[in-house]
Amino acid sequence: MSLSAVFGAGLSGLQAAQAGLRTASQNVSNVNTAGYARVDIAYESVQHGGVAITGVRRVVDELLTSSALNASANSAGSATLADLLDRAQSAFGDPNSSTSMFASLSGVFTRFGELAADPSNAIRKTGAVSAVSGLLSQYTSISQQLEQLRLEADQRLSDSVSKASDLMNRIAALNSQIVQTRSTTGDSTAVENAQSQLIDELSALIDIRVTNRDLGGVDIRTTAGALLVSDQAASLSHTPIGAAYGTSSAVSLVDRNGVAVPVDGLIQGGSIYSLMQARDQELPQLADSLGALAAGTADALNAAHNNSTSVPARTSLTGRQTGLLSTDLLGFTGKTTLAVTDASGNLAHTIAIDFDARTYSLDGGAAVSWPATQTIGQFATLIDGALGASGDMTFSNGVLTVSGAGGAGVFFQDDATTPSSRAGRGFSHFFGLNDLVSRPQPIFFETGFKTTDAHGLSGGAVSLRVLDANGREVLTRSVGATGATWGDMITALNASGTGLGSYGAFALDASGKLSANMATGYRIEVTADTTARGAMSMSDLFGLSSSARAGRASELSVNSAILADPAKLAVARPDLSLPLNTRILESGDGRGATAMAASGDVSSTFAASGALTAQTTTLSQFASRLGGEAGRRAEDAATAKESADAVFSAASARRSSQEGVQLDEEMVRMTQFQQSYAAASRLIQAAKDMYDILLAIR
Repeated sequence: MSLSAVFGAGLSGLQAAQAGLRTASQNVSNVNTAGYARVDIAYESVQHGGVAITGVRRVVDELLTSSALNASANSAGSATLADLLDRAQSAFGDPNSSTSMFASLSGVFTRFGELAADPSNAIRKTGAVSAVSGLLSQYTSISQQLEQLRLEADQRLSDSVSKASDLMNRIAALNSQIVQTRSTTGDSTAVENAQSQLIDELSALIDIRVTNRDLGGVDIRTTAGALLVSDQAASLSHTPIGAAYGTSSAVSLVDRNGVAVPVDGLIQGGSIYSLMQARDQELPQLADSLGALAAGTADALNAAHNNSTSVPARTSLTGRQTGLLSTDLLGFTGKTTLAVTDASGNLAHTIAIDFDARTYSLDGGAAVSWPATQTIGQFATLIDGALGASGDMTFSNGVLTVSGAGGAGVFFQDDATTPSSRAGRGFSHFFGLNDLVSRPQPIFFETGFKTTDAHGLSGGAVSLRVLDANGREVLTRSVGATGATWGDMITALNASGTGLGSYGAFALDASGKLSANMATGYRIEVTADTTARGAMSMSDLFGLSSSARAGRASELSVNSAILADPAKLAVARPDLSLPLNTRILESGDGRGATAMAASGDVSSTFAASGALTAQTTTLSQFASRLGGEAGRRAEDAATAKESADAVFSAASARRSSQEGVQLDEEMVRMTQFQQSYAAASRLIQAAKDMYDILLAIR
């Protein structure tokens, strides 16, 4: 070997040792840097002696990295969902607390039980009204908290979408920088480590799969295969949700050509996925079930209140907005009686109405019949005529009104054996003539319609969309008012080419409730409705939209007349079998209050609503099941978070043990490189000494 070769070998050794010291020093300085993978140098011996640096690389394990990224998505997503569901569960309160919703519900029936024992006590009447009002306020508060959580989830979703788009752009930009740096210097590890940290951040937002590129950089896709980053980055766009309890809004993946595709189904993990799940499914389902509970409470109290009367009886009863038209068929069965009392509480008149026989009898006189095709408007006119100078009955713009003349009181009472019924509710109850709890929109959605009844829609269209189990939109339809009957409208909604097609079908049940029976794994949302039937849309009438169902919890209130004067509380249920001119209204009659006290223990049928399946149970049991479901979901989410955190910690530890910096190892390497540097220096010094001797001999 020539002296020149010796010099060359020594110099290459110095350079290799210096590079090794630099990488070891860099590793040590980043020992606590999250996501940093240690850097190593690859060497090879050259033919005539010495060593060459063949590459500088990050020590990474693709399998461990992939596992850690998946675990990161699961951990971040479960933490997000657990946080929101825990706060949602807290909104319902502790079932064991005396101030919780559950205690307030029980307290309402307790107050009416106390009032039944002393029905003339003004303080107890005020207390009963206050208890109902307080319970409705709690329903409103919980509903608003759930909706606020939904709005918060949407805002956090917007922030996360912006952050994810920014990260994807930065990762794509570093792809180009890595290729350029690698081609010019051969060492792109610093840029790769910076990119790796960004990828780790992105993995907490979206479930991703990373593929290394041959020339440097990475391609990133979601685990479902949607391309996020390559030479260029895709972006995410978010449309904020609109009105309260409105439909979910889109989060779209926009590729580099500007084509937007909803991410539903394309993203299956990470905090973005969990925020969408909470916003579009978990929280709306709890709100929907709360709306069912609130409506069930109102319906139970109203059923008893409409079959009772205050003492003295109210001089005028104005019903709720029913959405019915004066041309709609009457549609009642059973029997009810309209009673008129004088200022002293004496029975002045009775109109006994038999809907099955289609007759009425004034003051026990001869039966007067009406035709089978009697409409609501015609019936109101008929009874108005029967009342004569004693009072009035009118039906206008969906609202029924009954009043007595000259200070006379009026009230309805159903037959004890065969009570009047339309969609399972008595005459006064169905029209809301003497409701204790009221709402501007329908409280219940059993309309009593049949498929052969005229739909009465004056134009407009209902817009629908079908979502799969992943929340992915699979179908959108806009169905205009068509035909003449509800059957025609249902046929149009179910049409294959223009309706729901094979995803499900609308059907009108025996109570006149319109429901969409969807195929397994699919659900439907109403996105808009411009149809009009009197004062409301078809969606409002049948409760097809989330706002119509969930909104019940926040829009209920005590009847303003009763709230202003608790003496109008219907605590009495007089005996209408007594002769005319007999005093039937007594201040000590508490049978109406007794009925309201017992209404909480009466089994009712609850349709499937959000978080709960269809069931027949009491109000108290339904409330307990709702509270239990909210608690179960929060507990399941917390358990999932603990599991995901444990997996993430284990995956991160394994990745760190493979990729991370170990100080002891780096100190050993630094010692080795220092020794190599000294050896190379001595080799050069020895060659120099030999060269000097040769020059001296010469």
